Amino acid sequence: MNEAIISNWNNSVTNDNIIYHLGDFGFGTKEELKQIFNRLNGQKYLIMGNHDKKLGRNYYLELGFIEVYRKKCLLDNYILTHEPINVDKDKINLYGHIHNSDIDPIFDDPNHLCICLERTSYKPLLLMSKNNGFICKWKNRHHSILHKMVFK
Repeated sequence: MNEAIISNWNNSVTNDNIIYHLGDFGFGTKEELKQIFNRLNGQKYLIMGNHDKKLGRNYYLELGFIEVYRKKCLLDNYILTHEPINVDKDKINLYGHIHNSDIDPIFDDPNHLCICLERTSYKPLLLMSKNNGFICKWKNRHHSILHKMVFK
């Protein structure tokens, strides 16, 4: 599975792209994680997931992440987290923690979008792409509210 994820990543991401990884970077030894990290394109930022805490923030900074956030990262109208959190009406929480393709009924609303690999066909989500099918489906489900928010 690692090879497919690395291939999907590098087919979508150039070294100039900024990447926000929403946690649970990988499983394996420190050396295995280093080898995977070094093969991935992009300028990488990490929002720590529950499985990342064992190695700690400093390990991921030493690995090469530009910044490592313990809980959340604010990016325009987006709040990037590992686990879903409650957000203001004018914000959108992008999170990854769920690890399945089902829609989480608790957070199925216009202010939350789970973008774990299982939901994005194991490919990075190009957030700023207007033709992103994954975001378009989500927007269509919540159109009446979203038109007042960031997706105009």
